[in-house]
Amino acid sequence: MALLKSRPKIAVLLPRQCFPEQRVTVQVELDANKPVPVDFVDCLVTGTETVGWQSGKYGAKRVQSLFRLGARLREEGELRPGKTRLDCVVDLPAQLPPSYTSGAGYNRTDVEYLVEVHCSIPWWPDAKSRFILPVRLPPGESPPPEARLFSTGVDGPAAGEPLVEFSLDRRHVTPGGKLAGQLAVYNVAYNRYKKAVLSLVAKEKRFPADNRFYGPYDTARLAIEVDLTNATEGESIPFAMRLPEGLVPTLRSQLWS
Repeated sequence: MALLKSRPKIAVLLPRQCFPEQRVTVQVELDANKPVPVDFVDCLVTGTETVGWQSGKYGAKRVQSLFRLGARLREEGELRPGKTRLDCVVDLPAQLPPSYTSGAGYNRTDVEYLVEVHCSIPWWPDAKSRFILPVRLPPGESPPPEARLFSTGVDGPAAGEPLVEFSLDRRHVTPGGKLAGQLAVYNVAYNRYKKAVLSLVAKEKRFPADNRFYGPYDTARLAIEVDLTNATEGESIPFAMRLPEGLVPTLRSQLWS
């Protein structure tokens, strides 16, 4: 009677985050409970971006390959019982977008980086596994702070009409940074101000074909409330918003921006 073969368990050790133009070492671990003959062991690292859109009742999507890199880690032979560790080293290309997902259903955008391990076993189902490789943009240099002023009335307070002015301490923000400013209201004797909601909104466009785009779509919204119930005429009220580390900065990729 023929002996039953078994497939090794596959695990990988990956960096917690990777950046474009970085050399990445993928440590592949094959765990076999008995000797396993193999044709080969391959490791493939891929990047793909996908945009979907819906027009009426119908939806469609476009897929763009960003790169395919990898290596053959093991030729024909036998895996010994226990753990076998193999390294796959790849150099990520420059100008990659970060890992990203937005939307739902047909109307969605995905940027995905995967590590795929394929262990081919003769005359037996192969062992295959996929793992997500997180890619982020490297931290950039923040330009010097430059304040900016906004007003709901360019000519100043009109008699009895509500007027709000606010300033931001900078024109550019970075993930993990802070956006701060001050807010003031006028004609408080004639208007019952309760609160102000300040929102930072991420907008996205999708480019499924040349000279055509869908959107913009609101994909993220960060908001803070400023209490105005006790605000006095022209009083400067400070506010601040902490931005999340995973915030996707302004960029233009092949299929979306």
